[in-house]
Amino acid sequence: PGNSRLNTEKFQRNFGLILPQWELGVKRMLTEMFTTTTI
Repeated sequence: PGNSRLNTEKFQRNFGLILPQWELGVKRMLTEMFTTTTI
């Protein structure tokens, strides 16, 4: 990414993790926000 603070490659490498793309999390959050009913 253009902003190096958002780069998770080193974190993933050091901890042996594979993180999902951030876009998927945003899409899921927006879907949940706009499909839940409020009481």
